[in-house]
Amino acid sequence: MTFRSDFRSELTIDIQEVGSGKYSAHLGDELLCVAKEPLFAAALVLIIRGIDPDTRLLMRRKGAVRIDMTARLGYAAGVRVTEDNGRPMIRRWNATPFPAAARYGG
Repeated sequence: MTFRSDFRSELTIDIQEVGSGKYSAHLGDELLCVAKEPLFAAALVLIIRGIDPDTRLLMRRKGAVRIDMTARLGYAAGVRVTEDNGRPMIRRWNATPFPAAARYGG
């Protein structure tokens, strides 16, 4: 993911494992989604809600100070993780929406 220094604003989501390899993603007290790829699923939910695609999205584990991942919202909403020979790869997303977006898309 490419870092740009001209982001207009930023949002921080907190994630927590809920089991079966899935994580809940919260923005403040609001649950955005439950997904295996919480950064990407939360980004899609926020884009559907009309948040500026140039917003910087930061992700950390609940209760932590350190940021684990960051991406531009518009980029993160358009990708997903797939496996290629057992290795995770970030690929452009163009299939059906994340189930989380359908449930929590606002």
